Amino acid sequence: MLRLMGTASAGRPVRLRRDRRLGQGRLAPAYLDLFAALVLPNSGGLQHGLGLTASIGLSADGGFYEPVKALSQVLVAPTYVLFSNLDADWLAFGHVGIPIGIAGGKTLGLDVGGALAYRVLAGLGFFAEISGVVFLGQEQRLYPMLACELGVMVDFEVLP
Repeated sequence: MLRLMGTASAGRPVRLRRDRRLGQGRLAPAYLDLFAALVLPNSGGLQHGLGLTASIGLSADGGFYEPVKALSQVLVAPTYVLFSNLDADWLAFGHVGIPIGIAGGKTLGLDVGGALAYRVLAGLGFFAEISGVVFLGQEQRLYPMLACELGVMVDFEVLP
């Protein structure tokens, strides 16, 4: 069945590589993610879909070179989604997205992650996600991060 899916979550990434000249700490800024997707019907266990993620940095980052203020960095990411109902209560979903900085600094990245969710009601649940993210930063350097987030999801099946 066709499904509409949405999530709201917050997370905190850990930098696997940091640039001290930029005043970067081991922890990157906390963020808020909003995600919406259309997941296509499939007769098998896995469903594929497309979505859009919007993220905003909740805390400041960097030193004197190019600081980023809290709530000023915004990214959008076109996202591919893989979805699976594990049983009536549990589901899993994964994503691959391309984050693009639209405010608070221009950047481009790659985000790959997976989540496990528990439904507390038919279309409402909570989830935990782990993702790996790589951003292209200053002087064309790659900045890899590992992020964990917690959130709430809405999963709505469109009946025929």
